[in-house]
Amino acid sequence: LAQEKEVFHSPRHPAMRVVAAVASAAVAATGDWTHICALFDNQFDNYDQLEDLKCGAQWGGCVNETHIPMHSIFSRVDNRANLTGVLQGDGCVLYVQQFSDQQPTNVYRQKLYVIRPDLSMDILGFVNTTAVLGAWRHPELLDGIAAPAVYDIKGCGLHWRWDAAANMFKGQTGDSCHYTLDGKNYTIYDDNTLSDSFITIHEQWHPPRPDTNKVLPDRLYRWRHAEPQFYQGFVFVVDPDNTTAGVVASNVTLVNDGQTHRVEVGNTAWFIELAVCHYGGDHTGAEVLKLAAYREGHHQAIAYAWGQPGAPNLGLTYRDPTGTVVLVQSEFKLSGDSPVARHAVTLV
Repeated sequence: LAQEKEVFHSPRHPAMRVVAAVASAAVAATGDWTHICALFDNQFDNYDQLEDLKCGAQWGGCVNETHIPMHSIFSRVDNRANLTGVLQGDGCVLYVQQFSDQQPTNVYRQKLYVIRPDLSMDILGFVNTTAVLGAWRHPELLDGIAAPAVYDIKGCGLHWRWDAAANMFKGQTGDSCHYTLDGKNYTIYDDNTLSDSFITIHEQWHPPRPDTNKVLPDRLYRWRHAEPQFYQGFVFVVDPDNTTAGVVASNVTLVNDGQTHRVEVGNTAWFIELAVCHYGGDHTGAEVLKLAAYREGHHQAIAYAWGQPGAPNLGLTYRDPTGTVVLVQSEFKLSGDSPVARHAVTLV
């Protein structure tokens, strides 16, 4: 990145400067395998989509179509380990690790994606997912891997094509992705897109299963600089109807992907949220770390502060209209990266 530009100053923390990187060296839109491999080699999270759908603790769930929090790590590993057992010649291999419910330990899927020069993408499963957990950080765990340690999920690969007008790749499965669950046979169709800003995943099961076949695809936005990180801190809240009543919650740990912590005081409660998000209606603007406070029953944040992803600390203070009583005060400090997650559940 050749340059940076200042985007804004926080009104609550005027000394806090949020910086957005200017992508002066964007990935060349060649539409070939090198292009799609470069776009895939990132982390993606659907927090911004959940905000658009009014999903969250302050809403009591999702006001519109229900989607769960999702985080996907796609990490190119063929250039960091010996993967000739799964790919020889041109193309790339991506290690995939996905977690849900804003918990890096809730890993539900681990796979290898093998992308070939014709833009076909094979999906490989692991016989022992525990042995390769965290390979996006430790690619040596994959060194020399080959069958039978990995197996091809036949018929469930995608074929991608470059859509120059839409400035994105579009990928689909055929009608040969079959899966048996609880003794019942299903056919699974994927209709996905991949751009410089986001990936969409639209999975359809036939016959439909509960909570499948959403109208809207899951849309996960690219984390340009952020990684899943833990922050630890405190939350002090006061009952607005009885300002002599206050509660302190200490040693609170939050992950920076929209995780919240609820604190009760008197007859009310407050939520503190920590999230990486993106500015703009299309979420292609500045990537920031947001600390927000919500009062239960109120849909908009009553106070918030912004920082750069990976900021060492972030805090906020909110007072009553008179400015004399502190109603919410919170500060969180970076405490480290995600811990080792448990093994993934075997899913397609």
